[in-house]
Amino acid sequence: MGWSSNGASTANATVDLAGPTRFSSVILRPRTDGEALGAGFPVDFAVQVSADNTTWTTVATKTGQARPRISGETLSFTPVTARYVRIGATKLSADPVGDLRLQLAELEVR
Repeated sequence: MGWSSNGASTANATVDLAGPTRFSSVILRPRTDGEALGAGFPVDFAVQVSADNTTWTTVATKTGQARPRISGETLSFTPVTARYVRIGATKLSADPVGDLRLQLAELEVR
């Protein structure tokens, strides 16, 4: 059903694209298990990119994100070339048992 962070008030999810990749959008897809659709999706977050997994640049931010539909949330930005993509969540929503977590079914780079 996807990836989940440990319970915390903030969390990061980092993806290694295995080499420099040019892209201009990221689609975050929520968990899709029945009534829990969208649970654990970040409320406030930033999309950050890096060439070296050390120095990060923010390319998009979102605040006040409502629980998304199954299609997810698309964030578009000026094209960049990077190897790493990180979702830095500064405000999380609760999972079905009430714990604050970052939960995603998929992170798609386009």
